[in-house]
Amino acid sequence: MIKSAKMKHSLMLYITLFLWVLTGGSVFSVMERNVLMLVFLACVLYHIFVNKSKLRANLTKSFVIVLLFVLFIIFINYVFSIKPQDIVKYIYIYMIFFTQGLFCIFVFSVFSYKRFISIFYRILKFIRLHAILNALIVTFFSFILFQHKVNDFNGYPVDTFYYIFNRFADQYSFNIGGISLIRNQGLFWEPGVLQLYLNLLLFFQLYIIKNNKFELGLTFLAILTTYSTTAYFICILTSSIAIVSLIKRRPLIILPICIVAFVFIFPFILGNVNNKLNGNNETSSMVRLYDLLQQWVVIKENFLVGVGLDDQRYAAIRDIYQLPQETLSYLGISPENRGSSNSIFFLLGTLGVPFSIVFIVAYIKQVFILRYKWLISLVLLLSVMVEPLLLKPFLVTFIISGLFIIFSKSQIRKSPFLIWKQDIN
Repeated sequence: MIKSAKMKHSLMLYITLFLWVLTGGSVFSVMERNVLMLVFLACVLYHIFVNKSKLRANLTKSFVIVLLFVLFIIFINYVFSIKPQDIVKYIYIYMIFFTQGLFCIFVFSVFSYKRFISIFYRILKFIRLHAILNALIVTFFSFILFQHKVNDFNGYPVDTFYYIFNRFADQYSFNIGGISLIRNQGLFWEPGVLQLYLNLLLFFQLYIIKNNKFELGLTFLAILTTYSTTAYFICILTSSIAIVSLIKRRPLIILPICIVAFVFIFPFILGNVNNKLNGNNETSSMVRLYDLLQQWVVIKENFLVGVGLDDQRYAAIRDIYQLPQETLSYLGISPENRGSSNSIFFLLGTLGVPFSIVFIVAYIKQVFILRYKWLISLVLLLSVMVEPLLLKPFLVTFIISGLFIIFSKSQIRKSPFLIWKQDIN
């Protein structure tokens, strides 16, 4: 009986953390956002009720302070925003912070750091396994994806098998050796989102939970199937320290392996980069360049409080701040009602620079991954600079954990490990 109860509780922990990951850009979160958030909130409330005797008073106090601080920021932003703004979106954003704050209280009260990392790592491994299966299906068995769905609100199109296997309906492909290679997005709405989780797994395997070469090889393979320039760049960045260290220790063995591996993956990198710059997907690089240049104008003109957090309104407001016509002609971009692919610049433009800096600093100070902090901060920042992810619930949790640190006692700020259930060696 006791063993059965423990198994049930353990299963609920895995389900809750898996749903947490799905809130960070899964196809299901795009198509069924409210359903996912309600189920996730129900799971969090279940854990808080079951573990109410373990909840720590200092975390609850920090939670209240953080919520009041976020409420103040959102209120100021709404008051001084460019009207009209959809107040429902402000309420939804605040509810995200509320839900993820509850999640932080639950996680930090119930988990030790090691146990959390262990479960998170296993979930990331599952995402990798699924990504490899999804790559095979979209490349060789695409008939399985018999459902074509379009989101009524944002127009997102996907060919899917009950949101389990997915392919972005307008996804481009390129040909290598007679095989048409389609970018792999796994459970997520774009390959650029999937790569975040795969590169997090790679980081874990290289620096936290050391893995054998086969496990590392599977992760590299999964990253390769995204055909994402960002994924490759972050992968190389994440791996470089470990590779240099290995070459120094065993140069005669490791260096030839690295050369052979590079020769194998070079056609994929070259094909991807060439397609982004000169091929069918040339607009991908141009859109990101346009976002950098044009949003800078928005940020400069609305430095203090931004234009407002309503993303649909922001897309319309951006039309007011346009680049010179010759620049638009060079980029080949149609500027009308364009959202943002850069989460950092979106935050700066909508929230204003002072408040955005607080959120970005909190994001960097997150306490979910504490080893090699500078490197994981680069991975997290680069990933949200190419996808609109920073205000998605999964990554909002990172912001809140950083705010917990900022508003905690000095000893916790000096040693973030202390925010967890127990001290970690």
